Amino acid sequence: MRPMRVLAALAAAALVAAGPVLAQGVPDFTRLGFPRVVASQQIEKGAAATISARVTGGSISVQIPAGTFGEPVRFEILTGPLNNLAVSSSIDAPQLGFAFRVTGLASKQLIGTFLQPITVTATAPTITANSSFYDIGADGRSVEDRRGLAAQAGTLTHPISLATVGWAITTPKGEAARIIPAVGMANVRRFALVAGVLLLMAAGVTVLWGDRRERARH
Repeated sequence: MRPMRVLAALAAAALVAAGPVLAQGVPDFTRLGFPRVVASQQIEKGAAATISARVTGGSISVQIPAGTFGEPVRFEILTGPLNNLAVSSSIDAPQLGFAFRVTGLASKQLIGTFLQPITVTATAPTITANSSFYDIGADGRSVEDRRGLAAQAGTLTHPISLATVGWAITTPKGEAARIIPAVGMANVRRFALVAGVLLLMAAGVTVLWGDRRERARH
């Protein structure tokens, strides 16, 4: 019996060392188009929390209400290149992409279903009132999900009840094509304004320094 106990102990140790176990139907999205962890936070059992992160294309804030998790968890936000995302609509273009990886610290398993819906608020200059929200499955296929969606210029909110998919926020291609150059020009103008102010400040300092030197000579 002792060899069997030794083997069982070794197997358990190997599982712990390997990290979280994939619960059935809960994919690890670090391997499915969202390889980069951009935020990670431990949340105690039943606690509320807010997690924010920069993701590809913009930023998101995740509001987690009390009672969402029945055990302590590690909540991670993942992102990846937008060209990894393919949505079913031919008129929409992905503007932001993200996924969650939620690991139970007691069970050591990935958690796929939330006890309370969480809310994601996304911000990006390319979001418009016509933006939409797509679920991206582990097989790469997408489904539009407009339930509870609220979108306006620059901001989109959407409830989420599970972590078995990743998500893409889209904008009609024509609108995105008009916004992106405008954002680029706005950034150029902002840079030019800052550079101009710095040059004027430098010129003022130079004049003042020269005036003081001239007075010192007299």
